Amino acid sequence: MKVLIGPNPYGLEDVIPELKSRYPEVESSHCSGEQELTGAIADADVYLGWLQRSVFLRAKVLKWVQSPSSGVDKFLSIPELKAGDVILTSAVGTHAAALADHTFAMILALSRDIRSFVGYQSQHRWTKEEMRPRLRVLTGSTLGIIGFGSVGREIAKRARGFDMRIVAVDLLPTEKPAYIDRLDTIDGLASLFRESDYLVVTVPYTKATHRMVNRELLAMLKPSAIVIG
Repeated sequence: MKVLIGPNPYGLEDVIPELKSRYPEVESSHCSGEQELTGAIADADVYLGWLQRSVFLRAKVLKWVQSPSSGVDKFLSIPELKAGDVILTSAVGTHAAALADHTFAMILALSRDIRSFVGYQSQHRWTKEEMRPRLRVLTGSTLGIIGFGSVGREIAKRARGFDMRIVAVDLLPTEKPAYIDRLDTIDGLASLFRESDYLVVTVPYTKATHRMVNRELLAMLKPSAIVIG
């Protein structure tokens, strides 16, 4: 069996020594360029990485494709992959902490106007009085989360630390955890948009989520609301 790791910015190939140690009977390799990938995938049984249709068509014995990302819509745009018997799995859950951290980095950057502060600092401008009216306090504000999967839950945990009110909707909501205030079905979208001071979209792109956020819903937002997607 051959496991092939394709070009990626994450350093996924760093796992190869461990794979070889645990599974010495499996050939594990990495290719760093698209041209190399075209030939290397021909005899690969398992492939980890992003994939173009032209490359997929060169795979002769492929049985399993592992996406490095949570979303798989780009893989499903390959007709032969979608219609065939190659197993396709996603990396759902593995990026939750990093995405939650990034979401709050953006919320804090916007609510505390960090960009202006940095710009003024480079100009040696110290404008505390000018900046103060533009700053927001997160405590008591409402965070709306569309999609309460692994990413949404990690974001909600961080929001609780800022004493925010947290409301969420999900296509298939499960039991509401104690650290959020409300968890609705997708029928609660309109209320979510009306209430949110910060709105985070964490759903993957699928047929079910296509145009889930539309002009009518965006018109329901408060003028001061911030959307992060």
